[in-house]
Amino acid sequence: MPLKDRVQVANLKKEELHSLNLSLGIYVRDKLIKMAVDKELFKSCIAVSKNDNLNESNAAFVIIEKLWEKLQTIFIFTGIDNQNR
Repeated sequence: MPLKDRVQVANLKKEELHSLNLSLGIYVRDKLIKMAVDKELFKSCIAVSKNDNLNESNAAFVIIEKLWEKLQTIFIFTGIDNQNR
């Protein structure tokens, strides 16, 4: 993911993450979950979400949320934001 995109994702509010579901969510679902050699990633999403009834779309959103949290720690706490592109 390009730096510009990572910074933009980091600067989203949590309630804005659903806007990524139609692009990044589809990519995650198709590339990482459906094509996973094993189902460890999907099992991990179930464990993280504490939802045994998780479907692939919801699992993709769990990954997006965790990505956002990680990017927040990297970019927000270092003072990098959309203004500093």
